[in-house]
Formats: sequence, structure tokens, C-alpha cells
Amino acid sequence: ERSKRLKKELGYCCSRCGVNLNESPHTRSLLHCHHKDGINRNHEYKNLEILCISCHADVGKNKSPGSIEQINECKQIQQDQDISI
Repeated sequence: ERSKRLKKELGYCCSRCGVNLNESPHTRSLLHCHHKDGINRNHEYKNLEILCISCHADVGKNKSPGSIEQINECKQIQQDQDISI
């Protein structure tokens, strides 16, 4: 629930790179909730960060948060929005 609320509050944008993934339910699925401390059971707001799948792959312990196709799709959307990482 917190993850959904945070994503909506951020307008379905990544808190790191700013990519807007609000175009469709499919693109919104490329937005993840990252647990800063690496403990997936710690759902305190201060521990949660909303990241696109591309940024999520760059941080934390989970270096592969999804398929390479999803990560590449997100990177294409970043390029289309003139976001450089």
C-alpha cells in the first residue's frame, strides 16, 4: 500500500532520474519501490525510495530487479525524455 501511495504522490516519476512512467499501466510497472536499508520487510516511509527499473538496477543488493528487456525499455523512455544518467 505504501509503495502504491508513494508512486502516486510522485506522479509515477523516478525519484533519482525523474523519468515519467505515468503513460500506461505497463510503463508504471517499470517503477519500483527500493528499500534503502536492503531489508524488504522494513516498510517505514523513510526507508522507501521510488525508482525506475534502470535506477533500481544501479543501487542496492538486487542488481537485476527485472529483465534486461524491461531495463532497456526504461532506458529508451529515459532517452525519449532527454534524461541522461
